[in-house]
Amino acid sequence: MDQANREVLLAAKTVASYPQPTMSLPVGTPVIGSMRPVVTRPGRIPASDVRKLTKWRNRFVDAFLTEFVATEARTQRFLSETVGPDEGRILFMIDDHEGRTVGQLGLTLIDWETGWGEMDAGIVGEDAPYGLMTQAQETLWRWARDALGLRGVIGRIRSDNSVVDYAKEKAGAAELMRVPLRRETVDDGIHWIEDTSLTSPELSLVYLEFESVEHGST
Repeated sequence: MDQANREVLLAAKTVASYPQPTMSLPVGTPVIGSMRPVVTRPGRIPASDVRKLTKWRNRFVDAFLTEFVATEARTQRFLSETVGPDEGRILFMIDDHEGRTVGQLGLTLIDWETGWGEMDAGIVGEDAPYGLMTQAQETLWRWARDALGLRGVIGRIRSDNSVVDYAKEKAGAAELMRVPLRRETVDDGIHWIEDTSLTSPELSLVYLEFESVEHGST
């Protein structure tokens, strides 16, 4: 893929600012919200975003493959040391039409050679307009197609998460496969590891293919 596509992602993170974002994606028609890249520069990350991300990580801990007690310091490190330098990852905060930050949504594991990425960290953490997350996903698909040149987007969701049914019924996602998960207890919590050798797993990881951004809605 064109190097320019990678540079668009890098630029979106590099110029991210708050409270007046340099880049903002309108969500919905008519507009019901917006998406702005999370600031990842050390010392510039808004404390309000860190507080919300930390609160939501703890509230929805069983939606992740790594379960631990999040702290604001750990969230700051995650943004500056993991999201920021990763050339295949970006995280957006979702604001409603009144400017309240109500959720998050990202892309990760972007394979620039194949043109595929993964929808990641979709959370509605506060009261939000009906359908905001679905509209945010559609906005992200279009941006991934038009700005990043991606061909499609997949998602991976734990089988005990009700979002699986929502994604299939409301977001038009198609289930590709389920991979057994093995629980591993570590010092700071629990890790769920894909393990195809398990025959009666406690949980599985559901692979979904969201509407292809190559042939998706415009």
